[in-house]
Amino acid sequence: MSVGVPIKLIHEAKNHVITIEVKTGELYRGHLVEIDDTMNCLIDNCRHTSVDGKASYFDQVYIRGSQIRFVIVPDMFKNAPMFTRVKNLARVKNDAMLRKKATKIREQVIAQMRPE
Repeated sequence: MSVGVPIKLIHEAKNHVITIEVKTGELYRGHLVEIDDTMNCLIDNCRHTSVDGKASYFDQVYIRGSQIRFVIVPDMFKNAPMFTRVKNLARVKNDAMLRKKATKIREQVIAQMRPE
């Protein structure tokens, strides 16, 4: 089984500061130490912000992947090499879709021009 782009991206974020929101609405921000393919995360120097806005600090936090709502990674990852492959695939798919639409429109125009 191959992993998708989000899992590859979060693996690239190892040793960087990330922010995780869990399903309860709490936020965890710190250095990502370890991550596995099910998104179980180990975070060092973690700042925890509860739903009511109270902040606390933990040396290490382990977050179960099934409890994660979303992850915020540093902006520098928008230029990650994996996205060029995804962009190229999207471009090819988009080009094929545009060609198909153009062919359909061309056929409609030709059909209208034929005398009946």
